[in-house]
Amino acid sequence: MSTTQQTIFSSYDKDPKFFDEIFDEKGNVKEVYQTLFDLYSGHSSQDFAKLNDKAKASFFNQGITFQVYTDQEAKEKIFPFDLFPRIIDHNEWETIERGVLQRSKALNHFIWDIYHDKKIIKQGIIPLDLITSSANYLQQMIGIDPPGGIYNHISGTDLIKHADGKYYVLEDNIRCPSGVSYVICNRTALKRALFGVFNHYNAHTVTDYAQNLLEIMESV
Repeated sequence: MSTTQQTIFSSYDKDPKFFDEIFDEKGNVKEVYQTLFDLYSGHSSQDFAKLNDKAKASFFNQGITFQVYTDQEAKEKIFPFDLFPRIIDHNEWETIERGVLQRSKALNHFIWDIYHDKKIIKQGIIPLDLITSSANYLQQMIGIDPPGGIYNHISGTDLIKHADGKYYVLEDNIRCPSGVSYVICNRTALKRALFGVFNHYNAHTVTDYAQNLLEIMESV
C-alpha cells in the first residue's frame, strides 16, 4: 500500500454522540470487532472502494436488484451492500432468535384467533373494522384450520439496532416475505471479495436455508 493512500479508518469520525458498531464511547475498538478491525486496517480506502464497486457491479450483472414500486422511474436498483460486515455474536444472536421465534408464534396465534374465537376483537384490543377492511382478510377462512395449524410458514422480520444497542422490529412481513436470496448473495459476494475474513470467524452458514425450509414444510 502506498504511503500516500489512507487506510479505511485513518479519517474515520468517531463521534460519541452516535451509536457505533465498532467503537465504544471512548473510541476504543469493541472486543467483538477487534479481529475484523485488524484485518481491514491493512486495506487502503481506495482499494476497498474498488472492491465494493466490483461487488455492486457483480450484483447488477447477475440481476440481484430490486424495484421500489412507488418510484415513478421504475428503475431496477442494486440491493444495498456493504463489504464491512455487521457482527452478531453468539449471545446477541440467541436473544434475536428467541425474540423472532416468539413473535412468529404470536402472529400465528393472532391469525388463528381472528378466524376462530376473535378474542382479540371481543376484548377491544383491535377494532373489528381494522381487520375486516384489510384486502388480505378472507371470510372464507373463518373456521378453517390449516395443516399443522400453521398460517405463517415464513416470517420476514425487519430489524434495526437502536442507539441503546438493542434490536427493535420495524415490521413483520408474513404475506409475501422476501429477502432470503439477498442474504445468500450478500454472503457469497463478501466471501469472494474478502475470503480471508471467514478464516478468523466461525460464522453460521446461510446456504442451507432452502434445505431447512423444505424440511420444515414437509414436517407440516
